[in-house]
Amino acid sequence: MAKKPVSGPGSDQWYKDVEAANGSKPKTGFQQAKFVRGELNQQEKDHVKSQNYIWDDIPEHIESLVDSGYKITCSQDNYNGAYAVWITAQDKDNPNYGYILSARGPTLLAAFSVGFYKHFTKFDGVWPKDDKPIERDPWG
Repeated sequence: MAKKPVSGPGSDQWYKDVEAANGSKPKTGFQQAKFVRGELNQQEKDHVKSQNYIWDDIPEHIESLVDSGYKITCSQDNYNGAYAVWITAQDKDNPNYGYILSARGPTLLAAFSVGFYKHFTKFDGVWPKDDKPIERDPWG
């Protein structure tokens, strides 16, 4: 891991000097988002798989979430050997604010399908807020 420089760009003093020069202050009150514990059981996995979603099904769910103030991110999840979708609430007044709903699937379409199933069906839009450990699975 590279060491932080003692002086110059990237050093602590450099950041303090920049803040002093432009009048900015360090941000306070940052809240680390927590992942929602909501893995699918086998019956739920079978249900999502049996729905046979197609890409034409996806835009209306994305639009609904975005219009409700959510951000949706997707990527390959090499840790779990799957694709992943993460949904986060952007509005502090949203009961899901500060949490991340994650979903995985063997294809990107499957990951979106799982995410939408979790948000709209399993949790009916209100995510559980607990800290119990989860088991990792490439589907769910």
